[in-house]
Amino acid sequence: MNNIIILDVETTQNTQTRNEEIIEIAAFKINKNFEIIEEFHSFVRPTCNLTYITKLKTGLNDYMLKDKNNINDVLPLILNFIKNSKIIAHNANFDCKAIKNSCKINNYQLNNVEFIDSIPIMKKLFPGEKYNLNSLKLKFNIKRNNHRSMDDILSLREILILTNNIYLKKFGKNIIDDLDEFKVI
Repeated sequence: MNNIIILDVETTQNTQTRNEEIIEIAAFKINKNFEIIEEFHSFVRPTCNLTYITKLKTGLNDYMLKDKNNINDVLPLILNFIKNSKIIAHNANFDCKAIKNSCKINNYQLNNVEFIDSIPIMKKLFPGEKYNLNSLKLKFNIKRNNHRSMDDILSLREILILTNNIYLKKFGKNIIDDLDEFKVI
């Protein structure tokens, strides 16, 4: 079995300049029981200033990131960490796009990696409910910060643990054994 990684990125989300850069990235390698085997976390110094909305949502500011490594220092580390893994992310399209764009701009390759979106898993389990991470955290009484990579992967891991028994009862298998059904790429 390939490694399974829970991953989240935060970005500058600068729609005016269309300059979207990773500012924080966190990932856990987990086993089939959702136990953390290894973790990765890094802040990233962007080349542009953070927007007001990014500062508001993440709680990060330009001063906090000014002495952090740039993306060229961080990308090789995270790419080495994820290697040929299955990556679970909440709204995986966003995280996948952010990482692939950073790789393309900085001449790195992201090979043999599958992104799995946890939103369709939640839709399958709880039809008609809200599926954003904040709504799921409220549903499962998880009290962590929003829009911070480490808190988001801790929250998603906890949600996956809590929903796995429900998934097992409904569908006769663990979420981990059914990940290919939810593959984005």
